[in-house]
Amino acid sequence: MDPNIQVIIKKLFELQFLDRQLGEAERKYRENPKKVLELEEKIRSQREKIEKDKEHLKSLELDQHQKESDLKFREDKTKRIEAKIRAIRTGKEYQALLREIALAKKDNNVIEEGLLRRMEELEQNRLGLAGQEESLKQGEVDIQVEIQKLQQEVEGIEVEIQKFQENREKIVEGLEKSLLDKYNRIRARVSWNVVAEVKGGICQGCFVHISPQVYNEVIRSDSLYQCPNCQRFIFHDGGQTGGRTPEAG
Repeated sequence: MDPNIQVIIKKLFELQFLDRQLGEAERKYRENPKKVLELEEKIRSQREKIEKDKEHLKSLELDQHQKESDLKFREDKTKRIEAKIRAIRTGKEYQALLREIALAKKDNNVIEEGLLRRMEELEQNRLGLAGQEESLKQGEVDIQVEIQKLQQEVEGIEVEIQKFQENREKIVEGLEKSLLDKYNRIRARVSWNVVAEVKGGICQGCFVHISPQVYNEVIRSDSLYQCPNCQRFIFHDGGQTGGRTPEAG
C-alpha cells in the first residue's frame, strides 16, 4: 500500500470513529431534555389523577350526606306514622297503617344498606387516595434526583462534544477539501461506515463483489478508490495491519 494512501485511510478511519462518538454524544444531548420533560409530564399526570380522584371522593361524600339526610327524613316520617296508631279507631285503618309502616321500613332498610356500601366505597377511596399521595411524594423526590442527574449529564456532554469537535478540526486539517466533501456525502448516505476493506473481491461495507479490474487496482493501492456499488472508500489490507482495519489513534 502506498504510504500516503495508508495515511489518508487511517485519517478517514479516525474521522469516522470520532464522528460516531460525536453523533452519539449529540444524540444524548438531544434526548436528555426530552427525558426530563417526560419525567415532569409523569408527575403532572399523577397530580392530575389525584385531583380528579379528590373531586370524585368529594362527590361521593356529598352524595353520602344527601342519602343520610334522606334516610333521617324517612325514619322521622316512619315514626310519625307509627305515632298515628294510637289514634286509630277501626281495624281496617289499623291494617292499612301497618302496611304503610312496613313498606316505609323496607325502603329505609334498602337505603341503609346502600349507605353501608357507600361508606365502604368511601373508605377504600380515601385509602387509595392516601396511597397515591404518598407515592406521589416519593415519586417527586425520585424524579427530581433523576432530572438532576440528566441535567448534570447534559453539562458533561457539552464538554465532551466540544472536545470531539476540537479533535475533529485537527483531523480534517490534514485532509483535502474535495476528499472531505466526498466523505461527508458518503457519511450522510451510509451513516458511519464510510471506509471499508475489500476481502476476496467483496466490499465489506455493502458486501457486493467488485470487478476483478477494480479489485486489482485497489490491491495496488496507488490511489484512493471508492466502491462502485456503495461509494464507500475502499482499501485492501495486503497484510499491512495483520488482517485488521487501521485503528483510530
